[in-house]
Amino acid sequence: MKPGKRLLSMLLAAATTLAILPAAVSAAGTLSNFKPVNSYRNGLFRDVASRAWYAEKVRSAYELGLMKGSGNNTFNPEGSVTLAETVTMAARLHSIYYDNAESFQPIAPAWYSAYVDYAKKNGILKQDYANYNAAATRAQFASIFANALPSAALAEINDVPDGSIPDVSASHRNAREIYLLYRAGILTGSDENLTFRPTGPIQRSEAATIVTKYGSARQTRQNGL
Repeated sequence: MKPGKRLLSMLLAAATTLAILPAAVSAAGTLSNFKPVNSYRNGLFRDVASRAWYAEKVRSAYELGLMKGSGNNTFNPEGSVTLAETVTMAARLHSIYYDNAESFQPIAPAWYSAYVDYAKKNGILKQDYANYNAAATRAQFASIFANALPSAALAEINDVPDGSIPDVSASHRNAREIYLLYRAGILTGSDENLTFRPTGPIQRSEAATIVTKYGSARQTRQNGL
């Protein structure tokens, strides 16, 4: 089955956009920890139209505490996700899964320092970056997100043989992570050919779609990355 036909059944949430999931997948962590912690209302972000394709994804990502706004009542859906934001989202996923909470406290020298420290300590971040404010490439995004949850929570649901992604060869630096997320149904590609565009940026609206895929139990998918 090609990616895009099924969505990874993962996180429990008592919201209309989410469905009931298994109580746990490992002794160390549980998917049932994922549940709404914030209240969302239409108009919360003035740049997220209620009919936008990503509106429900933004709602879910915000309600689960995985994404926040960009200030001044905006979400900046077309803005590029930075490395700092990527690490932050991955750290939140990991912390909620294992500790049932996202309770990071700001530390010096930057707003994202606590998330970076946590990501390094817990194996989410395998390397350091000179500029965390730089836009993350899709390959970098995948390489970080693939380590956010254990393999038990990223079960293979799609048959994606090595080399089947046209612009990600089996020898690509991040092939393991990218193929892992394709097979788990987290990534679907940008077209019918499964093109990934590994060096391209990722928009915040797309990131909301991805983190919601970690948290949604729907059996259909409208948008990919």
